[in-house]
Amino acid sequence: MKFLNYIFLSFTILMSLTANAIVDEKEEMSLPSCSSKDKMISGCYARVYNKNGILKGKYAYKNEELNGYSYEYYENGKLMSKKHYEKGVLHGPSFIYYKSGELKQEGVNFHGKLNGLVFEYFHNKNVKSIIKYNQGVIKNVKIYKQDGVIYASVAFKDGNLYKFESYYPSFALQSTIIDKGEHFDIVLYNLLGEVIYENAVKMENKSLNSFFKLLHKIEDKDLEKKTVKCKELEDKNQDGCIDEIYSQDGVKVQETEYKYNLPNGESINYTKEGKIFSRDHYKDGKLNGSSIYYDKDGNIRIIFIYKDNSIIDAKCMNKKRITSRDIFKFNRVINLDFCYE
Repeated sequence: MKFLNYIFLSFTILMSLTANAIVDEKEEMSLPSCSSKDKMISGCYARVYNKNGILKGKYAYKNEELNGYSYEYYENGKLMSKKHYEKGVLHGPSFIYYKSGELKQEGVNFHGKLNGLVFEYFHNKNVKSIIKYNQGVIKNVKIYKQDGVIYASVAFKDGNLYKFESYYPSFALQSTIIDKGEHFDIVLYNLLGEVIYENAVKMENKSLNSFFKLLHKIEDKDLEKKTVKCKELEDKNQDGCIDEIYSQDGVKVQETEYKYNLPNGESINYTKEGKIFSRDHYKDGKLNGSSIYYDKDGNIRIIFIYKDNSIIDAKCMNKKRITSRDIFKFNRVINLDFCYE
């Protein structure tokens, strides 16, 4: 709730600064070219061109300092950035665009420093990350996938990255990496919230990319332990055994983790084209945790949360409301198209 309140406050500040700046922008459009020192004092626009005569940038001046909106352009004429200055320093709304024209980043500067929330976007306009700043110092980051599902969150302390969390598509916690000074504590969880891996490691490089690489390395090692095929064993009473089912055409339609002769862990179902249709999670032979269903393009259609083979919750990626009555109906007949009806 605190984070949501902060988003609302930052949005309000951005709208307030933008509203005030719009008046200035309209006035600036009628400003003359900066052809003399007097005009640089009274107010003008300086235009910069590249060697081919294409407009590269347009900058508003007053009192011989950057004051107002400055624009920079790509060679194709598309806007690259739009930033507001006051007395020579960045102050107010700031926008950065992709070469194709879509908004890439927006935020607010306060006397030369980023302050509040900075939003970064994918080309499809979904949020890529939300970065919280306090007077130029980064405080935390929320990272999302292109389908809008949160992937990770990062917290900073005194400007240094000290806590990293990643999430499953069902929003359940997948991992935590915490700075303990001389080392980092690493914990991995399954979809039921149970600890499946713990370790303490030293990291010389504390960049965000290093955290991702470490996490993927651990996940790959954990995966290697589970790639033993069940058919290679006398029975499925082993840890990390994978059972695979193929169609008559030789296409894999399902793979399931087994332990103690029962499904335990993830079960993945595939379409005849080889794309993932669903991901289910089992414990002692019963559906427990999330069951995620995908459309033909790989986007999440709907998520069901199970407890001992019964659906107790569900989530739509388009935020469609799901009632207790809907949950009751799902336990009788699963409707994969519910979110888009």
